[in-house]
Amino acid sequence: MKLSLSWKLPLVFVFFSAISAISVGVLATNRMNATMEHAAIENLTASQQVITQAIETRMESYNGALHLLADDVSVASALRGFSRALSGGEGLDVNLPVIRDLYTTNNPNILLNDRSKLHNAEDGSHYSALHSNVH
Repeated sequence: MKLSLSWKLPLVFVFFSAISAISVGVLATNRMNATMEHAAIENLTASQQVITQAIETRMESYNGALHLLADDVSVASALRGFSRALSGGEGLDVNLPVIRDLYTTNNPNILLNDRSKLHNAEDGSHYSALHSNVH
């Protein structure tokens, strides 16, 4: 089939225009995907930095509190007393599983954050008396 030049020229023009439009569309899509990926990576990096900074700030505050507690004579004295009470030193009869049961498992304060409200387990042990005094 022979087409005249009046048909061939517009068809060639439409063909090359379509190829150009498709090429531009593919290139634009690739560029948009790359831009979106770059933006997502930047957002994740920024989020990671914020979280890292928050964790570092929290750890620094804990570190400061630990240094204050480490320098506190009363804390050191309490730790020595608890160590003696738990080791059974000075003729003390201590049963660690019983103490653990009183202060954790059977603590009347059910919520984990409220367990520290138990000052004395009222079991008559030296550990409970010391715990009540130090608390």
